[in-house]
Amino acid sequence: MDAIIAFSVLLLLILGGLWVHFAVGAAALGYLWLMKEFAGWNALGMVSWGASNSFTLAAIPLFILMAEILLGGSG
Repeated sequence: MDAIIAFSVLLLLILGGLWVHFAVGAAALGYLWLMKEFAGWNALGMVSWGASNSFTLAAIPLFILMAEILLGGSG
């Protein structure tokens, strides 16, 4: 039942004109609040730091940036 409510909120936000990424974020924060209250929001810091502290997730965008710099500098 909780998932149906969260999906309904997501659809209402999107149909109401909110951009999709903001609608998904707002629906996710609302769902976290319903399930865990402040403890769920406190976990967001740990999850986001763990994702940004990954070597693979940092290396791939930097590799693409390096390729763009090399291509731009050769012309």
